Amino acid sequence: MTSDNSSEDEAVDNYVKSSGDNTEKYAGSSGRIADGEEEQDEDKLCVSVRESLICAGDGSVVEYLHTDLETDITLCETRYPITCTDLSLSDNSSRRSIDWKSFSQLSTCSDDKDTSIAQVVIPREILYLSDVELHTELTQLGDVPGPITSATRRVYQLRLLKLRENPDLCTPSQQCSFSRELQQFMKGSVSHQSIAQLQDDMVSHFEAGGRKWREGNSKMSFTYLLLDPRTTKNLPARHHLLDTENNGEAFRVFLSSIFYIGKGKKTRPYQHFIDAIMKRNNSEKTKQILDIWKSDRGVVSLHVFHNIIPVEAYTREACMVDAIGLKNLTNIAQCNYYGVASTWDIKKKRLVGSDLLRKAYSILLIEGERQIKPADIRDESELPSFLV
Repeated sequence: MTSDNSSEDEAVDNYVKSSGDNTEKYAGSSGRIADGEEEQDEDKLCVSVRESLICAGDGSVVEYLHTDLETDITLCETRYPITCTDLSLSDNSSRRSIDWKSFSQLSTCSDDKDTSIAQVVIPREILYLSDVELHTELTQLGDVPGPITSATRRVYQLRLLKLRENPDLCTPSQQCSFSRELQQFMKGSVSHQSIAQLQDDMVSHFEAGGRKWREGNSKMSFTYLLLDPRTTKNLPARHHLLDTENNGEAFRVFLSSIFYIGKGKKTRPYQHFIDAIMKRNNSEKTKQILDIWKSDRGVVSLHVFHNIIPVEAYTREACMVDAIGLKNLTNIAQCNYYGVASTWDIKKKRLVGSDLLRKAYSILLIEGERQIKPADIRDESELPSFLV
């Protein structure tokens, strides 16, 4: 993937411009909001700092408590600095990337025995495979292996052993297959200048006065992405290592971790977590959130493209969903386009979505991971009833 300096600067500017003091009181939507429904404007959440922890001596992990004033549910938001190298955020296969759907299935099939990797005996027919042969067989079995080096070779040998024993564990149909335009974007075979022009046209159309848009013209909306931390594994702290071994690998990991894209304002993203706790639905999105919480991690909530009118947020959301592909997300329906973007063909929509995803990725690298989970999940002796 190639990067465009002006676009990177724009991503940084968007982040800096939209960042504020998150210790202030949050106002948000009231009551349950289903996907696609419009939001209310009543105060719902308040937030406070719980504590500051030391992370491996090279940064601080700050926790914020978000309390829902209606249900009295408290969510804990843990913010990891980009310099944090806490090994608890990754596992023994920290250099092996896998999409969130496959990771979810793999986690349910893992061996519960407390046996270290060093004690596993690898058969000779796997032990003597060359790096190329090992990579080829893993790919044929549906895995998406990264670079095989002396440091990662044993991890991939164990991975192949597990896939040979359980061939249905990871099939090609379970892997993320992004749109053709996004794949071309990742390879750097697209014109960034033409994409920038399309985005300029989109923004200028929304900023032109004289029209009353859906949900009004107040610039209070943004788009957000929910990521699986078991896939990102604190990506901001390790993206340089991934890209050193395989240019563009960190961006692919980012894309593979996204399981939901939405539009909101104020505290809209937190409503998904409240819904999961209250068991208000049994959607794939809710199941994924609960599965992440059961692994004692929090959902990474990434808020991007702030201070825009609702229809622009809807359009940006639609572009990113089309670029990734609805089948790779837990979103239940295609999103709506507005303004000049509604006249674009699908190729232009996906190309713009690809660039928006890259900007979101750049913001994640600057901001660091923000993992959100129920506040009482840290006490293992009293797990919340919805996780039992």
